[in-house]
Amino acid sequence: LVFVGSVACLTVVNFSRRSHILSSILWVSLSYVFIIVTMSFVKYTDFTEVFTYQLPYAIASGILSMLVAYGCLVLFESVFDVCTTFTLLELSDSNHPLQQQLAIKAPGTYHHSIIVGNLAKAGAEAIGGNALLARVGALYHDIGKMDMPEYFVENQLGAFNKHETLAPNMSALILTSHIKVGLELSEKYRLPKVIRNYIPEHH
Repeated sequence: LVFVGSVACLTVVNFSRRSHILSSILWVSLSYVFIIVTMSFVKYTDFTEVFTYQLPYAIASGILSMLVAYGCLVLFESVFDVCTTFTLLELSDSNHPLQQQLAIKAPGTYHHSIIVGNLAKAGAEAIGGNALLARVGALYHDIGKMDMPEYFVENQLGAFNKHETLAPNMSALILTSHIKVGLELSEKYRLPKVIRNYIPEHH
């Protein structure tokens, strides 16, 4: 069990596509087969029994264990607030409601977030960090700006800057309020904690 469990852990280290489940099932099943065949040599077990009973159960166990583990992902993600690669890939989709709202209400901020996401991804790859997490976090770091987009320079498009008519304290209050609004939106749409952290921490 220790050997098979170790193989299972190694096969899911770089899980990034759902198709990787099939390769994990294959490796886990092969590990079971290897252990059973090896033990049958050690114990001088009759090969008829091995091929008739033990190997089919081993292969079925490998398939079932990985399918159960994958099925439990959604449960563990919600209960323990764990953010898996699958969740990050879903959040990176431009069809996510927050991304669609940002693109409509604050197109300049939306473009800015994509550029920052690409830069963050490149930086994370260069230092061996989690590039996907860095990119997705950057996509959501400024979602609070959609509340008052016209007060942020990337959305002004050369138009009159409203801050010129405001007192410095009021101007600063509006600029910093996007953090509070962003956190409220992230909680409303139930973003994972590791993504919510990008909103206050990017400053």
